[in-house]
Amino acid sequence: MTALPPALRLACALAAQLLLVLPGLASPVVRVRQGLVRGSAMTSLRGRRFLAFRGVPYARPPLGDLRFAPPEDALPWSGVLDATQDGAMCVQKNYLVAPYELQGQEDCLFVNVYTPKVKANATDGDLLDVMVFIHGGGFFSGSGASYLYGPQFLMDKDVVLVTFNYRLGALGFLSTGDRWAPGNYGLKDQVAALRWVQANIRQFGGDPSSVTLFGQSAGGSCVHYHMLSPMSKGLFHRAISQSGTALCKFALPADGRPLAERQALLLGCPHRDARALVACLRRVDASRIVESGDAFHTWSVHPLNVFGPVVEADVSPGEERFLPESPYCAIQRRAFSYVPWLQGTVLGEGLILAGQVLANATLLADLNARWDSLAPELLQLRQSCSSHEVAAQLWRNVSAFYLDGGLPLAPDNAQGFVNAFTDRSFKYASRQASLLHAAAGHDSVFSYHFSYRGNRTFGAVFAPGLAVDYGPYHCDDLLYLFNILGSYTPDEPDYRVMDTLVTMWTNFAKYGNPSEGSPGLEGVTEARWKPVEVPASAAEPRHVRYLAIDAAGDGDDSRALRLQMKRDLEQERMRFWEEAPIAENSLCRC
Repeated sequence: MTALPPALRLACALAAQLLLVLPGLASPVVRVRQGLVRGSAMTSLRGRRFLAFRGVPYARPPLGDLRFAPPEDALPWSGVLDATQDGAMCVQKNYLVAPYELQGQEDCLFVNVYTPKVKANATDGDLLDVMVFIHGGGFFSGSGASYLYGPQFLMDKDVVLVTFNYRLGALGFLSTGDRWAPGNYGLKDQVAALRWVQANIRQFGGDPSSVTLFGQSAGGSCVHYHMLSPMSKGLFHRAISQSGTALCKFALPADGRPLAERQALLLGCPHRDARALVACLRRVDASRIVESGDAFHTWSVHPLNVFGPVVEADVSPGEERFLPESPYCAIQRRAFSYVPWLQGTVLGEGLILAGQVLANATLLADLNARWDSLAPELLQLRQSCSSHEVAAQLWRNVSAFYLDGGLPLAPDNAQGFVNAFTDRSFKYASRQASLLHAAAGHDSVFSYHFSYRGNRTFGAVFAPGLAVDYGPYHCDDLLYLFNILGSYTPDEPDYRVMDTLVTMWTNFAKYGNPSEGSPGLEGVTEARWKPVEVPASAAEPRHVRYLAIDAAGDGDDSRALRLQMKRDLEQERMRFWEEAPIAENSLCRC
């Protein structure tokens, strides 16, 4: 090949630099630490043009010896990486949505970046606040892909949005309880993604000193875990946990060794010797590991209390520990990041499981036939009580307190059943988290409760065919932050809800307070979202202030959005669980 003349080489170099910084180009190119990435243009809800860089590797593929190991930095590449499509989701079987098929691949550690501008040599004043989203899915399913979490609503605001994948199920959370497989690999993937953001986000117009970490369900619990983890300290500056904290029963650290041994036995691997167990499982095809998850199910299709976070008691020399102690002890020792934290729940959280049962005639009939044996298992009472006798008595108390509709349970008399799941799995943990953080002097905790029921709902996903309207489902608040089940038009009430939530969430990302920065936002400034009260002494009554986000409920404006500051959500129901003989209450004493 003939060498280019020096003048032409200089012209080409200048053109390449322009290519890196001109957002008006149809195929923008940005340089990250590993090389060049080419993105594409997208359009926001209001017609704003923004740039998308999807499927960018943030860590090496976790294959071979990197399975059940901490993530390593992505390797450099040559040429220009095509980042115009979503990367593969992590291998999984989504037991939340039929037909529960195997999907994804093990090479899945990709990040997506959405930005309204790319500017080379940007000064600090040019940089935008960054929002990094952690998807939910019970630690066993989900993805940060654009076709699941469409960025079109948030990108009408001046923020940079980041989503990503992390390892799931056994591949992300298997633990032998020792240095051979300490666990929490999915959480360490998230740390790697946050470190990637710190190293590269300026190239996309984002400010690495203003990063808000937000997530929903298991993703919300992950956000709380990052507040407690020494590995994540300094990597983010504000936090939002939607429908999930580290204190939720489904997210609390479990003893990983029995699960690892069971996983090994299912696949014909040694189960007594941890080193041999891990070596064998590294040779098993990832699809077989995921498919074997069927054997971990309880009576329903929903896998309860399987692979998730663990306390890492032992790691290899030089290896970082994500979670060195229980969440309760970390909070009480004040060993957490005192960043502004926004967290809350949705009215019908428990419908993610109760709705599946109520919408399935076979499951419902079986539940009624074996009520006293199945229902306590679904509520995970036995896992939280000191004995079967204590669990049985607690179930009798739950039945008397919640189930005023009596038996047999049917879709039209199951509100108490739904409430029991909601409180047990989500709302009580949310209250506990707020109170414990307040007692530790955390004075920037904001709480909310979302009860607005719009035209779109995850009921069509989680409980298809269920005719009774129990209000908004678990995940319904996401419909106003991401383009998931469809967009909105200015003439529908849901548009106002979308606009308000997007504004509050992005205000929080910018100012650390959701009701700052938008004097024209009706209802928010009047309500003035106040943080959870910090008691002056342990003897004072403990209260949780929260913003109620719901509809007016009367007249022609029954669907109009209403925002009100209130105190002590579901006080009697929360007192029931506060006095219950469950392990979570004793764990508060470290």
